[in-house]
Amino acid sequence: MKNYKYKLEPYNGSKSRHLCPLCNDVKKTFTRYIDSITGQYVSHLVGKCNREVNCNYHYPPSKYFKDNKIEYNINIPKYINRQVDIVQKRSRIPNEIFDQSLKGYENNKLVEFMCKRIDVQKTVEAIEKYKIGTSKKWVGSTVFWQIDESNSIRTGKIMLYNPINGKRVKEPYNHITWVHSELGYNDYQVNQCLFGQHLIIGNDLPIAIVESEKTAVIASTYLKSHLWLATGGLNNLKTSNFYKLQNRNITLFPDLNSYDKWFTTMAMLSKIANVSISSLLEERATDEEKSMGLDIADYLIKNK
Repeated sequence: MKNYKYKLEPYNGSKSRHLCPLCNDVKKTFTRYIDSITGQYVSHLVGKCNREVNCNYHYPPSKYFKDNKIEYNINIPKYINRQVDIVQKRSRIPNEIFDQSLKGYENNKLVEFMCKRIDVQKTVEAIEKYKIGTSKKWVGSTVFWQIDESNSIRTGKIMLYNPINGKRVKEPYNHITWVHSELGYNDYQVNQCLFGQHLIIGNDLPIAIVESEKTAVIASTYLKSHLWLATGGLNNLKTSNFYKLQNRNITLFPDLNSYDKWFTTMAMLSKIANVSISSLLEERATDEEKSMGLDIADYLIKNK
């Protein structure tokens, strides 16, 4: 698979995110494209806003160069490709860090919520299956490890949940960060994969794709006919994350209010795998549920 000369800048703290040229939201929601070789920004206008529902600004390098009549080549030469692959392979979380997180479940707020609302045994099975960890970043916070099909730990997402309603804690600030950032790793090359990707080897079940890691974990305790994976965000529903799922049967389960976005992306993913999209939530949800933006896990818990 080719590496491209221009890519969205990997997350490296607030300095790697910017104000969007279109929506100009007070939060830094804009990711700029960089030159993979030099690390330089293409332009302050060239990038993508992560407010995909409310803004959807995306100005790729190809259009920028075309608009400004600049010749360019998007592919990195093969000899540089090999160097890029080497750098990406080096950016992994050590196994000892991962192992240290596999405890403290008596304080883990998400585990507490699942035990109360679902079932203790099913929760234990889900924890072991998805290799969920506990972090000391915030008391009771959860680590969702991104482990690929080779059992290589690419990174981990740390989030804090409310043990009563199972929602992410967003006040007084959004409690979400990355393991590699908290470890202070410099020049860490983030190369994300689907959450749960380590489960695809030797598993022939049809695959269900959702957005959030929590949704995948909870849905797996209800609907065992599918292997549940998560993109970890709207931005990660992209072809590069689906090459390991070639020719598999995949059903997308978008959150309410994200159906149209996922439906549009489905055409690209269908070139790689046998992809369909579920309209279950869109058809059954009430107006109130739609306004809340529920996902399949919320629906399953509510209607069990």
